[in-house]
Amino acid sequence: MCFLDSFFATLRRAGAVSLIACAAAVVPATARAQLQSLPATPASGGTSVRAQYATVSLVAAEDAVPAGRELWLGLRFVMDPGWHIYWVNPGDSGGPPTVKWTLPAGFAAGPFEWPAPERIGEPPNVNYGYHGEVTLPFKLTAPTSAPGSTPVTVAADLRYLICNNICVPGRAPLELRLPRAARTGAGSAVVPAAGRAQIDAARARVPRPAPPSWRALARSEAGRFVLEIDTGRPEKGALFFPLEESQIDDGAAPDAAATPRGVRFALVHSAHMLKPPSVLRGVVTLSSGQSYVVEAPVSGGPSR
Repeated sequence: MCFLDSFFATLRRAGAVSLIACAAAVVPATARAQLQSLPATPASGGTSVRAQYATVSLVAAEDAVPAGRELWLGLRFVMDPGWHIYWVNPGDSGGPPTVKWTLPAGFAAGPFEWPAPERIGEPPNVNYGYHGEVTLPFKLTAPTSAPGSTPVTVAADLRYLICNNICVPGRAPLELRLPRAARTGAGSAVVPAAGRAQIDAARARVPRPAPPSWRALARSEAGRFVLEIDTGRPEKGALFFPLEESQIDDGAAPDAAATPRGVRFALVHSAHMLKPPSVLRGVVTLSSGQSYVVEAPVSGGPSR
């Protein structure tokens, strides 16, 4: 875990409002020199930006914006080797990417859908995030009446934290221009292969709701949550990623055991848990690679 990862973890646990804004002001001078921002420069094509240790872009699943329906877009990161960004729950430290949108009147951008993450680092310091490439899908909703032939411009002020041996706050202005569809509800004549493939691949990794046949229960005992999930068959190699911060000790070694009808996780309580949850929410990734969102009612008191 890098020095700044540990520093950001301390800030988060102290209730700091803005990790990135605070970092440059209070880290030691040697680390602050490593934290310097690099200028973002447009890459070829005009829709990608070479930013801090990553190339970022907005991609679309279709080549035109139809009036009155949703269009899938994606925020895409191609990170330099060894660098990572963070999931919606970053784990011990860090923070997820954030965007301030500028959209035409009547348009709305939905929240990101988050592909299942990977564990980054080793106990006792573990984060949740992404290496290599990742696309964060989201829906763009067009107004029912969107007259005219002026292209639709989706602009984003992106801020993110990216880490390797050091952590660097990144920022990039992004823009995507799409023509309006010829008629209301009409599909595109041409689908950009790259954008469609990237978004579809990302959405396939987004955790699904747990099947109705599953049963998930948790109990709090002896400083840990025991989470049992009945899937109907033994589940070897399953991983659990908490959706809420500061409920479990992210840096504790994974403790998962297959049962005759599913899997049992032993999840150490976080030392920073302010209030015991009534429901434990998280993502379970199975050995098949498929991920599901589980919500387990918690029984028992917060033994610590």
